[in-house]
Amino acid sequence: MKTKTLAYLLWFFLAPFGVHRLYINGLKVWLIWLAVMVLTVGVGAIIWQIVDLFLIPSAVYAANERTRAMFTPDITINHVTSANETRID
Repeated sequence: MKTKTLAYLLWFFLAPFGVHRLYINGLKVWLIWLAVMVLTVGVGAIIWQIVDLFLIPSAVYAANERTRAMFTPDITINHVTSANETRID
């Protein structure tokens, strides 16, 4: 599970490299962030960092929900009929 504390620490100390994005969202989002930084000569990344300051809590929550969904089994309840009961589906 990812934590907001670690995400904010990564944002604070390593924001120019977008490491918090790598931690929260993975490689694909981080590569997009890196491309924005390079293509806008850092201006887009600075704006994105300010936005990230407010988006980190919801991003961590969403990442944890994705992880939880991957590892939680899908439980279905099957209807069991007794000998005297007929089942119509």
